[in-house]
Amino acid sequence: MTIAVGSTNPQYDGHGYHVGLSSVLEAPRPVMTHMLYDCFDMNRAALKASLTDNPMVGAAECFTGIMTKGRLDRKAATKESVRMALIDLE
Repeated sequence: MTIAVGSTNPQYDGHGYHVGLSSVLEAPRPVMTHMLYDCFDMNRAALKASLTDNPMVGAAECFTGIMTKGRLDRKAATKESVRMALIDLE
């Protein structure tokens, strides 16, 4: 089983939505296990798997930021997903 982690960003142009995605990665098995079998959200699963000590990792560096060791942070992932959503509008 795989849980893909990334950013989605729907953009509305007045007529319809255009969805963009950022790069995605597979969550580590302990995180997937906590999410699927313990019904944890990503924040709680990352905390329980000892990947972070921040209970609100999603509001801070984000899970992707942790897994990429800061190479892709929340801001960069959001920008990437917005650029992908805007492709339909050009």
